[in-house]
Amino acid sequence: NGFIGGWQGQAIYQAQSGRPVSTWGNIYYDGDWAGLKADYSKVKDGLPIFDTAGFYFHDAAVQTNGVDDPAKQRGDTRIQLAQNIRYFPTRISSVRQQALSLMDLSFIKKVPFTSRVRGQIHFELLNAFDQAFFNVPNLDPTSSDFGKVTDTQNLPFSVQLAFKLIF
Repeated sequence: NGFIGGWQGQAIYQAQSGRPVSTWGNIYYDGDWAGLKADYSKVKDGLPIFDTAGFYFHDAAVQTNGVDDPAKQRGDTRIQLAQNIRYFPTRISSVRQQALSLMDLSFIKKVPFTSRVRGQIHFELLNAFDQAFFNVPNLDPTSSDFGKVTDTQNLPFSVQLAFKLIF
């Protein structure tokens, strides 16, 4: 009973669907926004999580030797319009933040010292399965990181160890 008995366990699971990515701003888009989809598997490769091609012009003004020049496309003043007369929603239902799925585990061992004094050893695993929860993508088409996710919102896996004396 000294080693095996007196244990308690606890698990906290958090699950949330991804929120819509918002604050697109007043930008040019030449495509079907209903077809935009977020694919967070591209994050590890440093790629945009959605197709960014429709946010840029593809004419001679942004080309070098007949090929689209990304630097010229990002610098093109036409992509951020002073008055965007084409309807573009501030939120697109298919471009959503990553779904949240986190598990915290806690193990507690009761340690009796006397009839009135006892202790508890707490061993806690926060983000127990080390799930990364990525931040929203960069939504500025003038940035070279447009459409890319460059950081996470949550903390990585961590362990907490504590002792509690009850008397």
